[in-house]
Amino acid sequence: MKTKLLVLGLVAVAFILRFYTLPQNLFFAFEQGRDLEVVKSIAVNHKLTLIGPRTSIDGVFHGVFYYYLMVLPFIIARGNPIGLMAFFILWQSLGVCFLFFLLYKAVNKRTALIGSVLYATSYGLIVYSRWFSHPPQIIPFSLLYFLSLWKITKDRKYYLLALFSWAAIFHLDLMIAIFFVPATLVFLFCQKPLKPSYKIVFGSAAILLLFFASYILFEIRHNFLMLKSLENFLAAKHGLPQTSLALSHFWFRITAETTDLIAPDLFVPALALFFAAFLWLLIKKNKNAFEKLLLLWLISIPSVGIFFSPYFGLKHYLIGVGPAVLILTACFLNRLWQGKTKIAAVVILFFAVINNLYLIADWLPKNRNVFYLFPQPGMVLQSQQKVLDYIYRDQSGNNFGWEAFTLPYFSADGWKYLFEWYGLTKYNYVPGPLKKGEYFYVIIEPGADKLFLNNWLKDTMDKRGRLVSEKFIGTIRVQKRNTIH
Repeated sequence: MKTKLLVLGLVAVAFILRFYTLPQNLFFAFEQGRDLEVVKSIAVNHKLTLIGPRTSIDGVFHGVFYYYLMVLPFIIARGNPIGLMAFFILWQSLGVCFLFFLLYKAVNKRTALIGSVLYATSYGLIVYSRWFSHPPQIIPFSLLYFLSLWKITKDRKYYLLALFSWAAIFHLDLMIAIFFVPATLVFLFCQKPLKPSYKIVFGSAAILLLFFASYILFEIRHNFLMLKSLENFLAAKHGLPQTSLALSHFWFRITAETTDLIAPDLFVPALALFFAAFLWLLIKKNKNAFEKLLLLWLISIPSVGIFFSPYFGLKHYLIGVGPAVLILTACFLNRLWQGKTKIAAVVILFFAVINNLYLIADWLPKNRNVFYLFPQPGMVLQSQQKVLDYIYRDQSGNNFGWEAFTLPYFSADGWKYLFEWYGLTKYNYVPGPLKKGEYFYVIIEPGADKLFLNNWLKDTMDKRGRLVSEKFIGTIRVQKRNTIH
């Protein structure tokens, strides 16, 4: 009972740390607005969809699971992005339970507690969990997946959970799901798990049908668009990256990812701890099934990523290996705890936790080291709401128009959603067709190319309306213009 309460307490801590200052710092841009428009269409208009967000390959899409996962929270939160993020953060926080159960069964209670504390307080995982997107939802699923892989050596029913978890990962990011395959195949070949029963086989087939029916229907309805797009992509000779480029990406990403998870402000000590733990596991004799699986988990995902895709520079491609880094660290600290080096284990754990708590208190309110904000600092929901407050209050119930200069260029789904949700909820109307003499507002997001922006304002906006006033709200620039035509 005490252990369960302790784990629930760590889940609560994980949730609080992940939600800390989020209402003031939630990144909300084109992709977030696009996704919520789709979810709103499902929840409100009952217009179902078969595919999810776009991938980096034209004509290829992620699965639809992410959208349907949001439908009920969307209804409960009435479209409020903060409410939806509370749901996702709760899901991320439940990863504490999955990690604790895995380590408790595979190693011991002390290792499970160490790993759970590291998971709850990791600055890198906290940053991921605050990213309003589909890849972060892979983190808890990756824990469930590898927990299931380990358990199928002893219990057949975990085949179903393993397949469900992998299919969910595939829907959330098909590239990352593919990265999991080599580790899975090697582990199954070496460990020779229990053979599935006929019931398990039929259950597995049902899960596959459930998750991939939407893909099949989409392909049939659209003349096999994704298969043709993949064929065109491969035919265009988008081959493997150069060896030097691949290795540089590997080194940069694996070092950045591990230090972000352990201590992003202490690069050398964090990296030294990771490689010491990795070397310990690598040379350890008589590895059990769990240790072999952990080693495969750590090696295969980044290794496959190097040679599989020229796009390996994307940070989130390593998101599935994050929990493994913390599990490895917990196992290594447990090993130190068992000998004369116990004091070293205590000191390392203490400073890792205290350091991350300091970063959470000092860095999170400033959005420091938050990777998805690098291209557009200041693009946070609170500032965007202030932009809408300024526009609506300036018009005092009158009709107005708006244009947005965005990144990517002319992708205004984020602002469209905010006018339809926040504007309608707070001010009871959305702007209608613009008439001559009425005002319209040009919203300019940060991070745009200045020359391109100035040419667009001169060639397009100046011909539509005269500039009346201009102001900055955070990093967002807002121009008020009077319609000419």
